Amino acid sequence: MDQHVMEIAEFRAEPGVDDRTLVAAAKGLDVWLRDQAGFVWRRLAKCEDGSWVDVLEWTSLQAAQAAASSIMSAPSAAPMMQLIAKGAKMRHSYIHLAP
Repeated sequence: MDQHVMEIAEFRAEPGVDDRTLVAAAKGLDVWLRDQAGFVWRRLAKCEDGSWVDVLEWTSLQAAQAAASSIMSAPSAAPMMQLIAKGAKMRHSYIHLAP
């Protein structure tokens, strides 16, 4: 049995991008994400320093990696990707405690 994985993407928006625009673009990814094998849920949060954290749960590392490798070619991802400044970080962690 595969262990669920938390995907954490940390990024900043391009200069001049307002919160509403970024959130709208992020919502545009929701349909694509729901169609990805192994997707469980997603949360997007803005940090006090102005950076953003996009947190997703996947049923396995393989599912997370498959989605990550195909997101750049997903038409619904383009608006969001254009708003993210260079230097975004993404990591995957195995979940050991969950409700």
